[in-house]
Amino acid sequence: YMGQKLVGPPRQPVGAYQLVELQEGDAFWDYYNFYVGSDSIGSNGYLQYVSKDRAFELSIANVTTEGIPADEEKSAPGIKQASLNLVGVGTDSEQYVDPEGDASDNPSQSMFTNGDDETFVYMKSAPTKEGPRESIRLEGKRRFHRGLFILDLRHMPTGCGVWPAFWLTDEANWPVNGEIDIVEGVNFQSTAKTALHSTQVCKMDDVPLGTKTGSWDDATGVPDAKTGKPSMAIREAT
Repeated sequence: YMGQKLVGPPRQPVGAYQLVELQEGDAFWDYYNFYVGSDSIGSNGYLQYVSKDRAFELSIANVTTEGIPADEEKSAPGIKQASLNLVGVGTDSEQYVDPEGDASDNPSQSMFTNGDDETFVYMKSAPTKEGPRESIRLEGKRRFHRGLFILDLRHMPTGCGVWPAFWLTDEANWPVNGEIDIVEGVNFQSTAKTALHSTQVCKMDDVPLGTKTGSWDDATGVPDAKTGKPSMAIREAT
């Protein structure tokens, strides 16, 4: 009772957490389906999402193992440990990377890496002669009712028309079952965009003071879920 009293109401889950999925390396793709087709009406991006085979054919999806820069641990000692414990992207190795980019067993190259490797999942898009870019949209195979979701990012693309995103939703029952946009990088913005989509009767009055670091924005121009046409009605966060 004390935990619920201090943290929030009974429906607001708090630890202890148990690891259910660890998505990393080549097995990362096994947790997702590749959505194929045009973008959703609401966002209507100028692109086509492609299959797994097509993505690998274009080299817009791959898993790469790289040496960790030798000065990385010195500048951020907690980063490597967090990566190992939470997402398991680091593994011990005796290899080093030379300036040409080739791996070797020569210890004299230790100035370039600290002797460890990290495995990265890369995703990007590719241009086409027709115009719309070929891109990737992954949809998780497993459904979650609650949990703690950790995304370990080293780099997120930025630029005009770029909109990488990591989000949770039940698209078949949208917006009744809600949508949580955890990270969205819109164009050149330097601050990640986070949003909650819900029905109009959803409220956040039960969130205890001091448990969130952001603030709610008013929104206009939100596309209609069925027609895609923007609504200029002011939607106030409650």
